[in-house]
Amino acid sequence: MIHTFIQQIYMDQPLAYQKHDYQKLLNEIEKDAVSSQVYCLLKKYGKLEEIPLDMRNRLEQVYKKIVFQNLIIKKEKDDVLKALTEFGIAVIVLKGTSFAERYYGHIGARPTSDIDVLIKPDNLAKAKEIVISMGFNVENEPIEGHFHVTFSKYMPGSIVPLMVELHWNILRSNTSVLNIEEFWAASTPEKNNPYIRNLDPQHEFYMICLHGWRHNLDAAKYFLDIIQMCEILKGKIDIPKMLTDSKQHHTRKRLEKTLSIVHQTYPELEHLSFYSAINHEKYKLDYYVHRHTKVSLIRYIDRISHRFFNYDLITYSFKEIKKWCIQRYNNSR
Repeated sequence: MIHTFIQQIYMDQPLAYQKHDYQKLLNEIEKDAVSSQVYCLLKKYGKLEEIPLDMRNRLEQVYKKIVFQNLIIKKEKDDVLKALTEFGIAVIVLKGTSFAERYYGHIGARPTSDIDVLIKPDNLAKAKEIVISMGFNVENEPIEGHFHVTFSKYMPGSIVPLMVELHWNILRSNTSVLNIEEFWAASTPEKNNPYIRNLDPQHEFYMICLHGWRHNLDAAKYFLDIIQMCEILKGKIDIPKMLTDSKQHHTRKRLEKTLSIVHQTYPELEHLSFYSAINHEKYKLDYYVHRHTKVSLIRYIDRISHRFFNYDLITYSFKEIKKWCIQRYNNSR
């Protein structure tokens, strides 16, 4: 129901649901943590008056909470960036409040709970030292083949810690051959601080698609991020080139599957211009699974498929199966 509702908003169609349907919608919206996105979309398209008052008030309440939360996170993010760049460490901000402002138009339009920055591997040791000096504790040490280390700090009045993730890549190196230097080379510096850089839109869209895949598109927020980027960039994304690059990076299956499911879920959104570059028949079953996630067996099969068989090379699948077996063995000891 939530995807049909979102598509109607984007297409500026009348919203005419029964009262009990709006309650179901609100439950789905809150479950998928997209209250602030939906509120801002309804406001943008002038549709707030079309939904029940209690639903409108609930969405606005969550939106205001997200605005406050994101302002605090933005302040912490700016402090982290300032500390890193003062030592000459170049950083690329990933997702977060910057993404909300750039693609949703407001800092409170998309919730975030952490600060993700991309740094170069040679700067990792110094960056860890700086983040720890700011009161963050190491949450986990780097795992073999992984691509980030996590830190946490409790903020006044919050029961959930603020997380900082220092990335040196955006994918695990043992299941891809993505060259992160391509992302650095195409990034652009901010005017006020050349050490703070932004991904170019092509790479940012690529990253957002892979981020959605990593979470198996299990919530509407991953669809919305992709749709919003297409809406704002309006055809400036070169999908054929991205697919060519993904073949070289061994991520083509992940990228194609993600884009195909998004398109098949929102078939009437014309600005999803990647539909013609992908063979959607190949991913009909994956789309069907996403539309029938309440069936326990289908959900289980989908998790197995996503965990082990969404890779371009069978050797990557074997690595994932081996990793899972080792984890199970260690956990049972």
